[in-house]
Amino acid sequence: MRTGSTRAPAPPPRLVLWAAEGAPDGVLDAARARFHASVGRAIASRGYEAPTGIVMAKLTTSLVRAAAGSAHIERDSNEATWVLLDDLATYDRDSCGGGLFFEAASRDLAADLVALVGIRDQTAGCFGLDTARVRALALTLNGQGVDRWVAIGRALEFGATWDGYDLLAELTRRVTIDVGGPTGRAMGAPAAPDDPTPEPTAHSVTHQEPPA
Repeated sequence: MRTGSTRAPAPPPRLVLWAAEGAPDGVLDAARARFHASVGRAIASRGYEAPTGIVMAKLTTSLVRAAAGSAHIERDSNEATWVLLDDLATYDRDSCGGGLFFEAASRDLAADLVALVGIRDQTAGCFGLDTARVRALALTLNGQGVDRWVAIGRALEFGATWDGYDLLAELTRRVTIDVGGPTGRAMGAPAAPDDPTPEPTAHSVTHQEPPA
């Protein structure tokens, strides 16, 4: 899940929330291991190396979180550090980023999202959830947050609807013309025999060029 504002680019994803309703711990652990390995391969294929300052910041942040309890750390490399939360309520959005990921298992995804999501949460990347399930989650949140639900890997794709706004509509100037009288009759149109509304008075609009 990404968190940001409408005035700045969205930061990297920071929370991985597993939909683990009814899943045995062994199945969840296997899925997490496969996901971590896939992230590691993606990092290696791009040749990314985290600067020393970012590595130290991630180490410091993750150790502080672990020292506070209800979390433990898995460090795959200098580029990817995972903070596993025992309790989603302990998730703190303040993070140094740079490949520091928080993870939590949800046993009731809809309820956990309602408790977690706020107006600053922009995009949710999804994997393994069908359209009907995602639509139900969006309806449950009811505008509370998350403006975009996309497949993992598409979070930075740009579209005509962004941050919940129709950009074309937001950037389009509309001219409204409403020249009817008080009852909607055109100016100067005759009133119906039983219409007690006085005949609207016509007004003229003139335009005068300013003196040279």
